[in-house]
Amino acid sequence: MSVSSSKSAPRPAETSTSSALAARAAPAAPAPLSKEKVAARLETELEEYFNLGQVEELLLNLKELREKARLPKGEPSLGFLFLKEGIAKAIEAKDAARVRECMAKSIGPLHREKLLAPAEVRKYFTDMLEFIEDEAIDVPSIGAVFANYIAAAIADDVLPLGFLATAFNHLADSHVSTLKQSAMLGATLAKLCERAGAERGRALYAEAKDFDLAALAGGSEAAVELLEGAGVAALDPALTQQVTADKEAASLAAEVATREALCARVDTYVDERLASEGAFAALDKPKEGEKPEAPATAVAAGLWVGNELVGSGLANDLQTRKQLMRAMMRKMLTYAPRTAEGQPCPKTIERGLKRWTSMIQVVSRPDSEQPLDAQAAAHALFEVQGFCSEHGFPEGLLKKIYYALYDADVINESAFAIWKDTDPDAEPTPNKLKALVQANEFLTWLDSATQESGPSDDD
Repeated sequence: MSVSSSKSAPRPAETSTSSALAARAAPAAPAPLSKEKVAARLETELEEYFNLGQVEELLLNLKELREKARLPKGEPSLGFLFLKEGIAKAIEAKDAARVRECMAKSIGPLHREKLLAPAEVRKYFTDMLEFIEDEAIDVPSIGAVFANYIAAAIADDVLPLGFLATAFNHLADSHVSTLKQSAMLGATLAKLCERAGAERGRALYAEAKDFDLAALAGGSEAAVELLEGAGVAALDPALTQQVTADKEAASLAAEVATREALCARVDTYVDERLASEGAFAALDKPKEGEKPEAPATAVAAGLWVGNELVGSGLANDLQTRKQLMRAMMRKMLTYAPRTAEGQPCPKTIERGLKRWTSMIQVVSRPDSEQPLDAQAAAHALFEVQGFCSEHGFPEGLLKKIYYALYDADVINESAFAIWKDTDPDAEPTPNKLKALVQANEFLTWLDSATQESGPSDDD
């Protein structure tokens, strides 16, 4: 061993003395605070926080208390004890709204400063929600209170929005309306948007892959009703649009089915009337100064069709009246006795129109107090156009039928104007230009007659 090495090695006596001096110099660590003292300090911190509302001061004091308390592992954290005690006191506080908001604002900061763990928050809310119906007896607004706390935890990224997927399931059939699952979901989502802002609320909602509101609410329509009821339909615009589109499609399908069923009933009824003997016979000659009266069977037919229209709920539906006008006109042309040449006889058609006027007019004028619906009536003219086109436009047939329709007071000037001015490309009935040529004489006469007499009462 070298000389230098032997000099540097401490002697046993010197080592023992140094250790003793060091032990006497180091102060002993203070004992952890008892549970009673921790509880007392928390009480003080809560009172001060409720009075001043200073979150930063609260965090500093709790960190200091954490060092002194040195809570054992496995025990609830100081932040959890603060949360539990604070929410309990806030529920009973005199100025409850302000104090409860203080507690809601503390959840995020406590978590960010690692004073409160997400698992503790989840467990606390889960435990409290289990018996929340009992609390409603003394605190009727307890549902809104906890909806706000949970929304604060989600907005501050302490809990995921997916927590709501199971949080309120046990309340689906709650006897307290404000605590039902749907009510709690709506209240929490509304508070989330209020606290986080609409844009971030939508982002949190969209990112929550484990949260299916439609499944929780019992279907997409119920989910949209929930969102709309809570005033947060903007959270899921795609779902809202889809449900709206589905409703419109279902409504349209139901309307189409109702219309088709109505038209089928009317078709059968009109077939029976027009196929009967004397359906196209001339009306009895009226007494001098009186108008010819339609037979009772024709009046009854008009009442029957009118009642069917009203009963279906489609009396004011233009598409229905258009469809019925075309169907009635087609049947009138089909059932009318033919001439010796096998062509429809305009005179016979006119007699039929006059006999069954009430049955036809009830479609184009469902309310006797209203003017004739020219849009619906014009479709009878399109049907005449189609019929004549199918028969090769027999010479003079179209204009004679138009004269007959006008004379029978079934179609007015406005309806003829609509038929004339409708673009052929906008209406599928073929050969419009040829029909215009065929109807030119009648239209010229109608125009001059209208100018002489002035506008009709139905315009």
